[in-house]
Amino acid sequence: MNPIGFIIDEICDCLLSHKYVAATTATNLLLEESLKLALIFHDSNGKTLDDGVDFENMYQTEVEQNIDNLLSHNIEKAFKAGLIDETGKRELHYLRKTFRNPFFHGSLNDAIKECKTTIAVANITDVSNIQYKQVPVKGQPLLYYIAKHKFLKQEALDYFLLVYMYICSFDKQLQQLY
Repeated sequence: MNPIGFIIDEICDCLLSHKYVAATTATNLLLEESLKLALIFHDSNGKTLDDGVDFENMYQTEVEQNIDNLLSHNIEKAFKAGLIDETGKRELHYLRKTFRNPFFHGSLNDAIKECKTTIAVANITDVSNIQYKQVPVKGQPLLYYIAKHKFLKQEALDYFLLVYMYICSFDKQLQQLY
C-alpha cells in the first residue's frame, strides 16, 4: 500500500496545522484509494513480474475492474473478497455516510443535522432582556457550518486513524499473497 503514502503525509500535515476540512477531504480520498488499491492487489492474486507480464500492463485487468467503481460498490466487493468482515462493512458504510458523502458532495451530515445550538435573542430596543434559546442548526446555514466545523475539529483525527487501521489490515492480508 506504499503508493498512497503521500496522501497519508498530507493528512498528517493538515491535522498538525489544524486544517480539519482539508484533512477530512484527504482522508476521504485515502479511504477510496486504499480500498481500490487493496481490491486491485487482491484480485491480481499475487501476480508478480515472474509471471511473465509486462510491468506497465501488470495490473491492467484489475485496474479496469476496480478503478471506476463507487465507494459503496467497493465496500461490498471487499466484503465478498474477505478483506473486511460484516463489522468492517457496516463501519465503512458508516464512514461513507458520515464523512465521505457530506464532505465530497456538500450534503447534510446525519450527525450534524440533528444538532442544536444556543443562540441569544434580544429586542433591538431593549438589549437588557436577553433570552437564550436552543435551536436546530439545519435551518440556518451559518449555524450548520459552524456545527460542521466543530464536528470536524472533534472527529477528523479519529476518522483518519480508523481509515489508517483499515489500510494496515489490508496490507497485512495482501502480504500473504506475495
